[in-house]
Amino acid sequence: MRISRITFGITCIAALAVSACGSGDSGSAAVSETEFILAESGTATTSPATATPERLTFPDATSASGALSTEGPCALLTAAEIAAATGEAPTYSSVVRKTECRWQPSEADPTPIVDIETEAKSADEFDTEKSLYGDPTRPAPNLGSDSFIGALDQAAYWLQDGTMYKVWIQVDLADDKKEKAAVELAEAVAGRVG
Repeated sequence: MRISRITFGITCIAALAVSACGSGDSGSAAVSETEFILAESGTATTSPATATPERLTFPDATSASGALSTEGPCALLTAAEIAAATGEAPTYSSVVRKTECRWQPSEADPTPIVDIETEAKSADEFDTEKSLYGDPTRPAPNLGSDSFIGALDQAAYWLQDGTMYKVWIQVDLADDKKEKAAVELAEAVAGRVG
């Protein structure tokens, strides 16, 4: 029994290694980091709640966390902006899958207040997302080159320089307040990246 578990483990590791090596053959180059130039340059403060770095480079690590992380996409919003938009002040944030930041009430309370997700997308791929998740009855805010409000989650989605952004309000608010908060935070992010 013990030998079969070791053999199974080695087989799984080998399969993962082979699949990782072959994943770059789809015609597009694999990217280990995504870098954004922030439109608003300024001196970063020492407080992670208000820091605005001049450049944002997503780390290669699969997660980075702290009281209020300013790693990767966590640098796109501040705790003060989230509190003003949602009425809930996060005291903990962490990077998820290099392309997402989750703000929580505390490290012990994993219930998200806000998530921001980023993903490379072509205009056609963004149109597909829009047709699947968009709400045609609500006008989208003027963000990036195209944008929409999620039909089910009141999240703000937009395409900007080949990256799709999603600001998703997860704290318990009425739908109209969720949408307003998502748009307000999306505008803050869109003004920062360029």
